[in-house]
Amino acid sequence: MRNAIPLELVGRLKALIKRAALEQSGLAAKGEDINLDTNGAPGSDTQWVGNLYLHSLLYTDPAFEEILAAPKPLALIDTLLGRSALLASMGTHFKSMGGGELPLHTDNGNGMIPPFRQISEVANINYALVEYSREQGGLGMLPGSHLWCRRPNPGEAPLETNPDVVAVDLHPGDCVVWHGNSWHGSFNRTVPGIRMNLAMLWNRQYIVTQEDHSYIPDDVRERHADDQRLLNALGDKQAYGWRGDQTTAHPTTSVPRSTGPDYRKMGMGPQTLYD
Repeated sequence: MRNAIPLELVGRLKALIKRAALEQSGLAAKGEDINLDTNGAPGSDTQWVGNLYLHSLLYTDPAFEEILAAPKPLALIDTLLGRSALLASMGTHFKSMGGGELPLHTDNGNGMIPPFRQISEVANINYALVEYSREQGGLGMLPGSHLWCRRPNPGEAPLETNPDVVAVDLHPGDCVVWHGNSWHGSFNRTVPGIRMNLAMLWNRQYIVTQEDHSYIPDDVRERHADDQRLLNALGDKQAYGWRGDQTTAHPTTSVPRSTGPDYRKMGMGPQTLYD
């Protein structure tokens, strides 16, 4: 999907993610920097080499809420998973030149046993925040693999040697949305600079999310009071997750956590593929 989000939002997201990467890599503590365009090139100030996954970005800045609410990609998620789909995680893959490839895999994790269902039970929105190509460490996909309903075996997983893999060329602000059964990975970056994305994994309501969405901070709920679809994506109508204690709330929210069955929310659960 071309131009899924505006370039102005792309710029804000890149600055926020760079700051998080500097902290996680340890460079911030050393007073060093990462040049997003020339990192790793001979003569650059800092030659950081690595491949980071930065998770749990959603509640760190309202800019991440904006991308969550982008209407066109969300419409495809609703088609693949139904309007009760939950955000499983929001993170970024931050890769330098020489950061290595990510072998082919599916997004069906946490013990999902093949053969997978042909319907999508998880799905991914992958936003390019920089230019994507094979040389730039971008996304590789194997078309039609979602129909095989299994994971790649060890001999099929290497990305660079699989002749059926297609490099997905993207520009900043573009995104790709795929069925959770699809085989995909990322190429080794062979040119200077940083490959940066924003990956949002989604799943059907009955699957456990990767990140903790058992609460919605009060400020997020207030900003999106008129967007029930977004609140539902964060677990607002999730009926499960009962607690055995009497803890009233997460520190960031005044909404009490359920200490037992919530029959009202149980009645709101999806009844068809598209609910």
